[in-house]
Amino acid sequence: MSGYRESEIDKKNTGWFQNDKTRNTLQKIAIEQSAIRGLGKFEMEFNYPISVIVGENGCGKSTILALVSCAFHNNNAGFCPISLLSDAKKQRIYYTYSDFFAFTATESGFMKDIRIKSTFLTDKSKNYDVRRKSPGGKWIDYDSRPKRAVSFLGINRILPPSESITHRHYSSLFGTPSEINDLAQYMQKIFGKDYSTITVKKHRKYRLYECARGPLSYTGFNMGAGENAVLQLLHEIISAGEGALIVVDEIELGLHIRAQYKLMQVIKELCLKYHSQIICSSHSATILKAIPPEGRIMMKPKADGFDIVYGISPEMAMSELSGSIHPELEVMVEDDVAEDYIATVLPHALRRRVEIKIMGSADSSILQAVATHYREGDNNFIVVADGDKRTEKTNMIEKVVGFLRDSKAVTSSEIRKQLEDKIVFLPGTKWPERVFLESLIRSDNLDNLINTCNIDTISEIKNYITTAIAAGKHSEFFQLANDLCLEEKIARTLAIRQYHTLNGIEAMPIIDAVKKALP
Repeated sequence: MSGYRESEIDKKNTGWFQNDKTRNTLQKIAIEQSAIRGLGKFEMEFNYPISVIVGENGCGKSTILALVSCAFHNNNAGFCPISLLSDAKKQRIYYTYSDFFAFTATESGFMKDIRIKSTFLTDKSKNYDVRRKSPGGKWIDYDSRPKRAVSFLGINRILPPSESITHRHYSSLFGTPSEINDLAQYMQKIFGKDYSTITVKKHRKYRLYECARGPLSYTGFNMGAGENAVLQLLHEIISAGEGALIVVDEIELGLHIRAQYKLMQVIKELCLKYHSQIICSSHSATILKAIPPEGRIMMKPKADGFDIVYGISPEMAMSELSGSIHPELEVMVEDDVAEDYIATVLPHALRRRVEIKIMGSADSSILQAVATHYREGDNNFIVVADGDKRTEKTNMIEKVVGFLRDSKAVTSSEIRKQLEDKIVFLPGTKWPERVFLESLIRSDNLDNLINTCNIDTISEIKNYITTAIAAGKHSEFFQLANDLCLEEKIARTLAIRQYHTLNGIEAMPIIDAVKKALP
């Protein structure tokens, strides 16, 4: 889980997302045949109400957002997406592919044999839709798509009215303001400012927001770009109503780190309230950290397309995007507890030659990363999984073999032989927090921990450890840190060092695996 603590709102959002069949929730998008903008055959799944897609520039994120936006036909006659508002004669409240894709005479556009398939959760007998082009080159039967309100917000939303020539030209023509219910309270949560009311003025297809904060009142002409962009996004979610799909390109644009995190918390609230689905792209670790692993998707380029990695840790994603040079050996672990343990137990001569990478679950993210290493002809890695996965080693190896079934880079027998040495485990047969703390409870020698934490007696530190264990799976060090009045990382590291002092022999399988794997 890469240290992520699932909240009650996360659990409720997962619950409705998996079970509410009345929203036509998008579960998959795929190109089954042909290609567009260099994006060939692929299938992407969505497993949480908020899906954040990360990847290098040019890997296809924007193309996927466009395909997602065209997967449905608007069923909310009273809602028109902001990007389709127009004073032209044609009034259209749904997206077509021409809204996103334009080509010059020398460029290759959509091929006539293209097949784009969307799969959704529904109470209807048919749970998928396929888009094709006719022999004459036209898209067939837009109105036969599943029904759902959709709005796409592109990067042009970040342009504030003060820098929009059109907004400035119409500045005296914006009409009577109308208040937007609940928007002020959400903006207050994100920016920490005392918004009392937020209203919107309209002229043709243009909107101008006005905020009141105490005696201060100002319009979009005098607010920051990030503030204006968040107003647009939240207003769109509220206006689209129950069950809508909101698609956002680079959701973090214009926002500082704290506001990014708070925005995602508010979006979770809105997803739960309206059963909305948000699919967005991002390059921000903060955005990834704010949502459960189930909502994280990475597009990792390879020679013939890209791999899709689900549940990726923010740390791994940022490492991939940074393009930094890797040390001699990559040690893949599940979370920050494992990272701290390995950094503690490896001798300096080994530690300086490896990179410890938090990858997320050993059941998915790590094994897909292993497969990617093999596809790229790189076997300079080992996996250190949590001790409670020890009995699953054979299944883990077979999953990697399955991922590489069509690969010619390495045979199945070679994979099995190599992974016997490359997959090792943290001490014990339970999750690591439990193993470490239960060992400390059993010991009468906790002098290092007592002295470092400035605790008076061993009974006192053991009481704190007992309370931490009772806090539940993956919450132990959070509780211990609270009781010791320390930062969680400090409390975790101190406990792990004390454990290693008492049980140094337990680290030998990991140390031996690192030595063997180093070039």
